[in-house]
Parts: sequence; C-alpha cells; structure tokens
Amino acid sequence: MIALNHFAYNWGYYVFAHWLPTYLSELNYNLNTAGIISFLPYILMPFVGIPAGYISDVLITSNRVSTVAVRKFFQVLGFMLPALFLVLLSTIKPDASTAVVIMICALVCAPLTVAGYTTNFIDISPKYAALLFSFSNTTATIPGIVGVSLTGYILDHSNHNWSIVFLLAAGIYFVPAILYGIFAKAETIDFDDDGDSNTVVTKSSIQTH
Repeated sequence: MIALNHFAYNWGYYVFAHWLPTYLSELNYNLNTAGIISFLPYILMPFVGIPAGYISDVLITSNRVSTVAVRKFFQVLGFMLPALFLVLLSTIKPDASTAVVIMICALVCAPLTVAGYTTNFIDISPKYAALLFSFSNTTATIPGIVGVSLTGYILDHSNHNWSIVFLLAAGIYFVPAILYGIFAKAETIDFDDDGDSNTVVTKSSIQTH
C-alpha cells in the first residue's frame, strides 16, 4: 500500500517536472517565463511538506489522534487536492494565467503526504525503514521512465490533448488515496521474528533523534 502511494506521488512529480515547461509554452508563455514558473512549485513544496510533518508529530504526540488516523488524513488530503485541481484544469479550459495557478496548486499540495505514506515507513519498522523505503523507491522510479514516455505518447497521438494527461494523473492520485484511506496501517511489524511464532504486532511509537 505504501509503495503504491509512493508510485503515485512520483508519477505526478516526474511527469510534470518533465512536461510542465512544454505545457506552459503551449499556453504562449515565453521560454524564460515558462522556465521560472515551472520551477516555482518545486521551490514551494518544502513550505508545505515541512509544516505537515511538524503538525502530524504534534497531533500524534498529543495522544488525541491515533497515528494511523493522522497518516490517512494527510495522505488522502495530499492526493485528493491535486487530483481535484487536475480534474478542474482538464474540464474548465481556463485562460493561461488561471491554468498556471491551478497547476501550481496541484503540485504544491502533494507534499502534504510527507506526513502520510513517507513517514509510514518508520511507523511499521523503525529499524528497517530505510531498507523498506529503498524497495518502495525502486518501484516509484518507474513513473520517471514509463510516465514521462507515456505522456509524450499521449500528446503525440491526441493532438496535444492535455486533458487526457491531467485526468490520468488525477486517477493515479485518486485510486491509491482511497485504498490508503481504507487499508493503511501504522503498527510496528517485527521483521526479526524467527518464524516460530506469529509475527508480533505492537502499537507504533514516535522516535525522535
């Protein structure tokens, strides 16, 4: 479940990092302006992701909200908002300036998932979180190859119909968000269990360094 959401996050990240300048140029922005605007969402992302991580820690350490509830909230919000912005962008046919604002909003909302799937690795295995992340990240590199190439194929064979690209990305955000909201866990799994007994599952704890 975590790897699926990791895949979905990277789909939007890689696809739009690669194709956003092309989209902006087709909106008749000059190359200098398009380059600056294309870079802007990625500058703003930390200003969303860092506060999301801080707020999630405050909520969890207050013992008023469960860890899994916090993870689900930020993950679903961090995917649903971009999905909605992309659907909006594909349906209303906005002017260039409005399209840019909507696109920036879609990309900037995604780092809310810093408090969702990204931190969930630590919840389920503080000891092996880095290893689990590396396995997940292997899968999540696929969008950098397949997603970017597929987007080019779609544009070439649809007379540059960006609505298809936006709706596809929205769907890839939407489905994992729903599944995460239903099935995500935040319980520590003992991967060192020797197999003589059932895997030990305990409540996760926040570790500070």
